[in-house]
Amino acid sequence: MIAQAGGTAVVREETAYLFIDGGYLRPAYTQSLEGYFGPIENPMQFLDFSELRSRHRNARKAFYYDAHDGEEETEALFQRIQRERGYHVRLGVLQGAGKGLRQKEVDIRLAVDMLTHAVNGNMSSAYLLAGDRDFRPLVDALVGLGVNVTVLYDASSISQELLGAADDAIELCWHSWYQLSSKGFRKQFPIPHASFVGPDHPIGAGECKRVLEGSFNGKRGAVWRCVNGGQGTFYVIHVPAYSEGISTLRIPWNDLEELRHFFERKFGPIAEEAV
Repeated sequence: MIAQAGGTAVVREETAYLFIDGGYLRPAYTQSLEGYFGPIENPMQFLDFSELRSRHRNARKAFYYDAHDGEEETEALFQRIQRERGYHVRLGVLQGAGKGLRQKEVDIRLAVDMLTHAVNGNMSSAYLLAGDRDFRPLVDALVGLGVNVTVLYDASSISQELLGAADDAIELCWHSWYQLSSKGFRKQFPIPHASFVGPDHPIGAGECKRVLEGSFNGKRGAVWRCVNGGQGTFYVIHVPAYSEGISTLRIPWNDLEELRHFFERKFGPIAEEAV
């Protein structure tokens, strides 16, 4: 990025900052994970904020904006975020009651901070984790100041106007949120691993029998049941020429229903045909 200093053009170091709308992040993360795994007690305790920062150009600083609802879990969350290296928590207030409860001063704090850092030349690019259309004028202003703005968003709640104003956008699907969860969570709640292999890669170790065939997100494939003395019984989704008509998609797992659930959430529908 080029800045002007005393009439002379100076190359400014590429620096990324991350700005998080906590009122958007919390329900997006919670609903995404619970949509796959079912109810989870205090799910926000599992979000790895360090990983969230490092995955996006290893943002030098991260700012988290929210309002306190008086709950102990919320206070513990804010304290944990504040202890994270490079993170700063900015809190507004809650006003109203019941369904009329609203955050105040949160969005304006976020906007003031982003513009201040941009005008002071502290950052050359910004990641904004938010989905509200109200942030569009802010993004317009940042782009006008020469800051490269990327919106991080959950597809379940996003303003198309906000996406259109940004330089770039990154969707955080349920699998993205899962990858941003702690190692402890991923160990407690494992999911299948999908890989792309060559056409001659074996379906599975041991004796394998096709138990289901049909269309897997529009591509012909099958599910195989494999029995191996060392691994026991497991299932494999095997879809030849899935990626660019060349690579074979292979997904092994020990439970057929969980395997189908994983494929349909990550890739698309399965249209089953009789074997």
